[in-house]
Amino acid sequence: MTTHPSMPPEITLLDSMPSPCFTLDAAGYVTSLNQRAADLVGRPREELVGCHLETEFRDIVDDGWTALCEKTLRGSHMVRIEAYNAFLGGWFHITLTPANDTLMVHLQDVTDVRRMEHLQQVTAALITPQQAQQVIEIMLTQAGTAMGAYMTALMRVTPDGDHLERVAEWGYAPELRDRFRRVPLSLNIPPAEAARLHRPVFVSGEELDRQYPESVEVRAERTRSVAALPLLVDGQLHGVLSLSFNGPRRFDEAEQHFILTMTQLCTQALDRVQSREAIERSSERLAFLGQASAILASSLKLEDTLQRLGALAVETLANWCTVFLPDAQGELQLRTAVHRDPQWVALLSRMMEQYPLSPDAPSGIIQVYRTGQAVLMPVVPQAAIEAVPDEDKRAQIQALELRSFMSVPLVAQGRTIGVMCLASSQADRAYTLEDLELAEDLARRAAATIEHARLYAVVVESEARMSGIISTVSDAVITTGEDRRILVFNAAAEAMFGLPAQEALGEPIDRFIPSRFHQQHAQHMREFGEIGVTSRSMHGGRSALPALRANGAEFPVEATISQVVVNGKRLFTAVLRDVSEQQQAEQSLRESEARFRSTFNQAAVGIAHVDVDGRWQNVNDRLCDIVGYTREELMDLTFQDITHPDDLNIDLGYVHRLLAGELRTYSMHKRYLRKDRTQVWVNLTGSLVRDEQGHPAYFIAVVEDISDIKRAEVDLRLARDELEVRVEERTAQLQELSAQLQTQVQELRRHTEEGHVLSELGEMLQACLTVEEAQRVVAKYAAQLFPSVSGTLYDFGPSKNVLEEVISWNGVSGSDTVFAPADCWGLRRGRPFRSDPLEQGLQGLRCRHVQGSGTALCVPLLAQGETVGLLHLCSHEPITARQERVAQTTAETMALALVNLRLRETLRQQSIRDALTGLFNRRYLEETFEREVRRAQRHKLPMGLIMLDVDHFKRFNDTYGHEGGDLLLQSLGSLLKANVRGEDVACRYGGEEFALLLPGADLHQTAARAEHIRQAIEELQISHVGQPLGKITASMGVAAYPVQGVQLGHLLRAADFALYAAKQEGRNRIKLSQPG
Repeated sequence: MTTHPSMPPEITLLDSMPSPCFTLDAAGYVTSLNQRAADLVGRPREELVGCHLETEFRDIVDDGWTALCEKTLRGSHMVRIEAYNAFLGGWFHITLTPANDTLMVHLQDVTDVRRMEHLQQVTAALITPQQAQQVIEIMLTQAGTAMGAYMTALMRVTPDGDHLERVAEWGYAPELRDRFRRVPLSLNIPPAEAARLHRPVFVSGEELDRQYPESVEVRAERTRSVAALPLLVDGQLHGVLSLSFNGPRRFDEAEQHFILTMTQLCTQALDRVQSREAIERSSERLAFLGQASAILASSLKLEDTLQRLGALAVETLANWCTVFLPDAQGELQLRTAVHRDPQWVALLSRMMEQYPLSPDAPSGIIQVYRTGQAVLMPVVPQAAIEAVPDEDKRAQIQALELRSFMSVPLVAQGRTIGVMCLASSQADRAYTLEDLELAEDLARRAAATIEHARLYAVVVESEARMSGIISTVSDAVITTGEDRRILVFNAAAEAMFGLPAQEALGEPIDRFIPSRFHQQHAQHMREFGEIGVTSRSMHGGRSALPALRANGAEFPVEATISQVVVNGKRLFTAVLRDVSEQQQAEQSLRESEARFRSTFNQAAVGIAHVDVDGRWQNVNDRLCDIVGYTREELMDLTFQDITHPDDLNIDLGYVHRLLAGELRTYSMHKRYLRKDRTQVWVNLTGSLVRDEQGHPAYFIAVVEDISDIKRAEVDLRLARDELEVRVEERTAQLQELSAQLQTQVQELRRHTEEGHVLSELGEMLQACLTVEEAQRVVAKYAAQLFPSVSGTLYDFGPSKNVLEEVISWNGVSGSDTVFAPADCWGLRRGRPFRSDPLEQGLQGLRCRHVQGSGTALCVPLLAQGETVGLLHLCSHEPITARQERVAQTTAETMALALVNLRLRETLRQQSIRDALTGLFNRRYLEETFEREVRRAQRHKLPMGLIMLDVDHFKRFNDTYGHEGGDLLLQSLGSLLKANVRGEDVACRYGGEEFALLLPGADLHQTAARAEHIRQAIEELQISHVGQPLGKITASMGVAAYPVQGVQLGHLLRAADFALYAAKQEGRNRIKLSQPG
């Protein structure tokens, strides 16, 4: 490849890369990038060079990016990660390659692959759920997470069509959950707009607050983008999926398509499961109502009927049920109360007795009784309960935990005979119109049975009241004589036929029978009359007949006809019941069955009933399409006949577990063999229906063709394999490039590391206060610079004519611990000397202090023309030229530091010592006092001070000259140094005056020490030029901290006054300072 002369090679290399690439320096600034990287950011690449990564790429990288880059540069190893970018809504393979303090970043977009994987995962997850709640949970968690949302919610339009209410959510904080529970549909927020317009809404960044300012009240503070997606099936809105994102989103066409595809998958799965649940609920409802009719009709005792009605309601619909019937005065009274928990029944009964029904409540029980109209309250407002003025009543209602409520009238023959109330205490069980319809069906069946039970109770109570019963019974009662003219026409008959009794009495019964049945009815009555009966004995028959109202309308009735002979006359009594509503209910049942059959046959999935031995009983058209058989052909087969042999045992295992009662339902992927012997993949869901005795009756099988999903899985695997091959090829190219870069930077890295260690060595040596500290620092860093080489640092001893080992590192040094400078070629030559016994011609040229046979390197420590020591290195491996250069640099740094430290120590000693006596000077005394007084205060210790003055020093000086005087002062200095402790400070205060600071000594201890020193001075013998200098004495003043003062000036004055007093009293004595 030819490089453009004006374009750096790395730019050409980056431009050749098929995906976004850029390079960063150690501080995170962009040094170069290709056009694809610039396109990703959306700015010209000339403007991006020199910009910081976190400023221009903040929408692409996350918070941990800087730390990862720094870690990669330190580790000097290639790093590969996969990251999700929220702004772009995509996934990237990121490869970080360090080179010469530079980081190459390679981004590979794998969004399409990850989206395909997420679609496949969510599709697979949506196959198995059998309940809508399971689909909703997958939609909000797995699908929501795949689409990048940090919060998701499912909203539905309320039955009144005026509000959106939250059905389920994921990720919502409690405070936001309360605010976003129920909102007006007219509110200007994305979910409401999506519900109103039936179209998706995507909004991000500042546009969210600008277009939907009202959304601030119902969204989290950190939400920066929102997608509101209507769940539509055949144009019908099933709800709105709300996705919240915590950062700005681009929402480009590809991302919108992915989100809409994911939403459509969830919508179809939800519709499929809800359709299946609707079919199951319809079947269960029909079975329940049939069973309820049988249970209610099994007894003619009113109390039993009411109790069974309550039990049926509680079992299916409610936590508690109450039934109200009118008393003799027509006032509603509680007749039955049933609760799932029997201990609450007494509370219900007591509350009803204590607080009678209010006739003024607009939606109360009495209004239901008066109007015959049911009342549904899906959610009981807790505020309404809290507003109940009576505290006891409010407490009882709250104890029952009333959450949802409905009242339905008990209607028999078009007349309301009572009210049934149902209540739910479950927060997640709000009554629906479907629940109300079921309750009304149950109430209609119960009302007819209650009327029968009432009639039976009256008959049992007294036969003598039969005539009264005839007039009050709810069924129509008509009595005729043998001439077929009406003798009795009760009130119920008046209501049924629409004719007053006064007009009906004496009329022929044929008036109420359609003309086409006159002859047939007359023949029936003749035959019935010919049956012989005794007095008061009755023979009856039951049939369904058409009847005529007074207005000519025909309607069906159930008739019970009986005959009795009274006083020799035969009377015929017909008890008639209008069965119009019953027939309508039966017609509704037939229509419901037809709808079920239509749903069964037209369902988008295959549905079948299978007997317990595997033979198909009933199948729909979709199942025939899936397996390629006609309905008639399938009826001659079993499911075992068309199941793939590899799947049959698994399927039979589930079937046996269903029969054994271990499972209620199962789901599996399996293969059917079509009629043309091709295979078709299906998702099979099976369940078992049992008869009333609990014996297995038949299986229900729901079969869904998943061939497309299986093919998609294969395509996905092929795409993934192809992608892996491409990634491996690109990785190999990057590895080759990385190897080239690594080769170039290895030497630079070693040089940089050594330079860093040498720089740090120099900084540490500059911070050292003593030579010993510097020697330890040298050993530490030399061990890093020469990790596999043993070394020793030598210094000249006190005699300055031999070198002594002061410190070593990395094992035995291989050299003598003490040797003369002449034993080392390096010291003799004043430059580094390396000896290797394996080199030709140099076997005998070796330093005499070196032991062993390894390679040795001696580097003199030279600074300012002076040799201050030796750096000696020894290794079993040859010492390289690079190591020799590093050793020489290290030696130069060491030598300069050692010379500086020694010079600093010399200057320090000169600044605090008296040159003549070798004692500390006055300045050092002042510094030491400040330090010691703080320690004395901290530990509550005393401290003594002695001021000493040589007696008649001027006369001594005049007699023996200045040389004699200096000799006296030197001798006195040596005496003082020999008679003080290590923590004491002896200093020459000035001229012949000396001061001694004694930490920890009180006044009397200090005086004793002064006396000891005075006696030693008195015994001191000094000779000068062989001539004794005479007797020497000294006077001393003693003071102590804190008695005589807490500051040095105070103590010095006190001791000086005492010294003056000692002089006045005759000299050669000590004097204690007085407190004051």
